Amino acid sequence: MSVMKQLLSQFLRFAAVGLLAFAFDYAIFLLLNETFGVYYLVASTISYTCGTIVSFVLNMRFVYAGREGQTRRLQFVLFVILSLIGLGVNQLFLWLFVLIHIPSWLAKLMAAALTSLYNFFSRKYFFEDKGSRFISGKKPEDN
Repeated sequence: MSVMKQLLSQFLRFAAVGLLAFAFDYAIFLLLNETFGVYYLVASTISYTCGTIVSFVLNMRFVYAGREGQTRRLQFVLFVILSLIGLGVNQLFLWLFVLIHIPSWLAKLMAAALTSLYNFFSRKYFFEDKGSRFISGKKPEDN
């Protein structure tokens, strides 16, 4: 399979995992913000954190191969750090969209879409060997 096809395959797995994690995140956001009236930035922080946990479990299982010598603990720490940066990016977009009078429920969707590109490429960089050309989620010797 060509590198572009492998990258597309990996991105589609990332997107499927991301949709599941985001559905969890968004449901919690709506529950907190729309049902219980929790301030949108607080609700988003809580929901994003919950979605991050779901995302870690699914991404490390189905999307990224992991680097040689990385323990699950190290992967989780790196994932959390990258997710905190992603949260900052997400919150900035969310705040900007609400500032220009986009409803918070729609702003959350827009911010998540923009943040997903950062998430894919940052995790790809930190969770796969640099010298490796494998993208399929398996090391070459596993094929």
